[in-house]
Amino acid sequence: MSIKNSIEILKREIAYKKMLFIDGNVQDVYFHEGQFLKLNKFLVQQLKETKLFEDIYVWDRIEGLIEGDTVKLETPQAKSVSREKQVDGLANDLFDDDQQQGGKFKRPSDFYSIVYKNLLNDKRRVCFIINYSNYLFGGEQGLADCDREDLTKLARGVREQNIQISNGGSAIIFVTTNISHIPVSLYQKNPDSKLITLGKPDREERKAIVENISAHFKLKTDLESDVQSRIDLIDGMDNFTAKEILQVAQLSKTIDEITVEKLLSLYKYGKKDSPWEQLEPKKVRQISEILGKRVKGQDAAIAKVREVVIRAKTGLSGLQHSKSKSKPKGVLFFAGPTGVGKTELAKALAEFLFNDESACIRFDMSEYNHEHSDQKLIGAPPGYIGYEAGGQLTNLIKERPFCVLLFDEIEKAHPKILDKFLQILEDGRLTDNKGETVYFSECIIVFTSNIGANKVSSNMQFDEIKQTIFEAIKDKFENEINRPELLGRIGYSNIVIFNFIQNADIQKSIASSKIRLIIEYLKECKHINLEFVNKDDFLEHILSKTDKSKGGRDILNKLEDILVSQLSDFLFDNEGYIAINSTIKVKFDKQEGELHFEL
Repeated sequence: MSIKNSIEILKREIAYKKMLFIDGNVQDVYFHEGQFLKLNKFLVQQLKETKLFEDIYVWDRIEGLIEGDTVKLETPQAKSVSREKQVDGLANDLFDDDQQQGGKFKRPSDFYSIVYKNLLNDKRRVCFIINYSNYLFGGEQGLADCDREDLTKLARGVREQNIQISNGGSAIIFVTTNISHIPVSLYQKNPDSKLITLGKPDREERKAIVENISAHFKLKTDLESDVQSRIDLIDGMDNFTAKEILQVAQLSKTIDEITVEKLLSLYKYGKKDSPWEQLEPKKVRQISEILGKRVKGQDAAIAKVREVVIRAKTGLSGLQHSKSKSKPKGVLFFAGPTGVGKTELAKALAEFLFNDESACIRFDMSEYNHEHSDQKLIGAPPGYIGYEAGGQLTNLIKERPFCVLLFDEIEKAHPKILDKFLQILEDGRLTDNKGETVYFSECIIVFTSNIGANKVSSNMQFDEIKQTIFEAIKDKFENEINRPELLGRIGYSNIVIFNFIQNADIQKSIASSKIRLIIEYLKECKHINLEFVNKDDFLEHILSKTDKSKGGRDILNKLEDILVSQLSDFLFDNEGYIAINSTIKVKFDKQEGELHFEL
């Protein structure tokens, strides 16, 4: 909701509600008629335009009463005060000198007494704005007696006003950074109260701000004359507060010759140069071959990944939805039988894009199968254990915004967790438990799933496999967990079905590539050379023991059982006898089906 819409609701509701609570974007500055106003001034100005109140008072416990005509305030008369001290109803003499320094009526109990008295005055209609109200009370169960007395005064003052259809009566506005810090007894099931969430500037409001301060931006092009750069800046600051827009302008003055895109990247992610921009066209043209070296037999899946990467590289990702480019760089849903390379392709993609396989950040969604597991992702609410630690997902994306996010076995997550992905996929951002916005617009998101894998077999045609798994996925999301909108955000065309690995040459290639890793590890870390005498015979033996329906994963299992375990025993038994740079020969006895190792 925009600031304009929030204020329109405020002006409407204040005409008949007696107690309003404002939360949301309350720590911002607010642009009005060419000026940036603090919330106090902004609210007072907006309320004066309604002409509903004779006077508007602003109070907080540090400054006391900082706005409004105190002479007109009706104050409770203390018994100890003489008649001579009661001048024009002014309450100054009711309090000691320390109370009046730097502001009047600093003590909450004194101020609430005045609020109570004025709320019941039918002759005047006034409005009290109470700032930082979330710091005034403890938890509902832990309220001190004085706090309970203050709450009672406020509640009675609101409830016992005479009903006046003609003018509506006086009102209180509580400004809070978090409504959960306000005792629920003040607003829950109370027809006199209304909660209003103050929004951030919408596009028109951002446009007005940028055009007003465009001269303060120092960019590669002149923002005042370059219309396209100005549009890009306005769109790129979607969901920014007015303060953040001013901060971006200040940041632009610290960097010479910077473009709008790099300025926003620097502000959001702390990096001026995006890894996406640094991707060499020559390398991108070879993506199919590069990924194909690690993921065998999945040409259709690699082709889809190539398509997503090229869209991201050219900057066209998500433009059909919004010019702000706030969506993730790409979204893919990998499905199919187990052990066919779904997770491996995500890792290979991270290494291709960011030259580091660890840039593939994996979340096992079976760990998020409870309703409140979302707290693990975005952090526990204030007051709960683990609040300071933040969320696993939001922390990681803050630390590494340029990455491949891998959500493994997404179907095992609780449906409430899936709701978080709706916002991530639609807006490219998420708010953590501390109210900080994290951005997903520089990452590729990959979901993997085994949905429908139990309904297909390796003797089926690939078209039949694709149709069976696709229908199983649709049924799961549309009927079982009732989240069809999530598939809509992902896009049906981005559901990539992997095939069984049936080709013997591909299976042999997978086994050979894994053996190569073992050879490279021994050479680099142990300074031992591993040499196969009859490697093809050994590979055929491995594949003869492999369950084809379990794909590459079973090949790894058999390599571990047959090669790694026996090699480990040999190295252990000969520890101290193997010299540096020695060569171990691996011989496979085809007749006996056994491995032999020789130094």
